[in-house]
Amino acid sequence: MKYIFTILLFILTHKSYAQLDNVHYLQPMTSLNTGGITQEFLYLSTPSTDLITVKITFPDEITSPRIAVGNALGQNETVITNGTVTLSNTSPIRIRFLTSTGTTAHTPLKGNSPITPSRAYVNRVIKSNENIGLVLKSEHRFYANYRGRSTNQAGSMLSKGQAALGKQFFWLGLPTEVTPGSSTVSNTSINKVLSIMATEDNTTVTLSGYDNGLQFLTYTSVTTLGTTHTINLNKGESYIYVVPVDTSARRDMVI
Repeated sequence: MKYIFTILLFILTHKSYAQLDNVHYLQPMTSLNTGGITQEFLYLSTPSTDLITVKITFPDEITSPRIAVGNALGQNETVITNGTVTLSNTSPIRIRFLTSTGTTAHTPLKGNSPITPSRAYVNRVIKSNENIGLVLKSEHRFYANYRGRSTNQAGSMLSKGQAALGKQFFWLGLPTEVTPGSSTVSNTSINKVLSIMATEDNTTVTLSGYDNGLQFLTYTSVTTLGTTHTINLNKGESYIYVVPVDTSARRDMVI
């Protein structure tokens, strides 16, 4: 089994500098609820007193997203198309994802961000050249912090860098207390998400330990995956598992 990165929705952390690295992988998390995410930003900072250069690419490590780069307050933005940005300890930067033309920010709805693609990317292998997910590299160490918000809430993900490489991970999902059949809950509004990105070719990943019969989202419906589910990924490829919690059966089952 090769090394992989995973996103865990609930993480126990301790004081360390594991987030400070010269390589960061940001795999997709998916945005299933149309209009759910209203703003998305990527913040980069470094303890270096000198300017450092960071290269931002899609997982193929060839092509780069079109971005607007400003200071930490989002001021003095410059449009960057080659993925190369600079920063220092006194000049952290904030990044917005842009559409292919003009200066308008990516409207962070379905499929509009490399980090929050649509349901079409759930429960399948996402190829490295599909422009989903990001890789950030530099000769110097830096922090990478993704932030997204909706009308009523927000989330933040601080990349752990290469310290997050590993072969065994635990996906922890707390029960979500909802009323079965509630009109305010659907299989695209409250979910538990696990995202995996391979950093080497021929990576075999097996998901296990969940209740038999637990349902996972697909592009058009839901499906069960048996008692285990195995996928094969090459470098830069990703896979997103999503468990909906809109029925009592799915709510009570264990991930």
